[in-house]
Amino acid sequence: MTQRPPMPTEERRPAWRRACLAYREMREAGRSDQEAHEAAVMAVLEALPGLPWKEASAEAVNGRPYRDHFLRASRHRRVRVAVWPDMRE
Repeated sequence: MTQRPPMPTEERRPAWRRACLAYREMREAGRSDQEAHEAAVMAVLEALPGLPWKEASAEAVNGRPYRDHFLRASRHRRVRVAVWPDMRE
């Protein structure tokens, strides 16, 4: 049976989104996966202060499927806006 990816709670959604953006920014800057992951963990810790590092790291990892979905959606949205500027979602 295929395991379903984790879904963010309303409390964790902003943390996952920040982690997503931090990870992408670091990778686009040519940084390693480890450096990008650490930036994502720091983003989670900023959004969820008081969370232990190990749990923040797990949240950053859990956010990866969400990150992939978020990035695909944002790319798709940019293309649609560029092609059909008057189209609203």
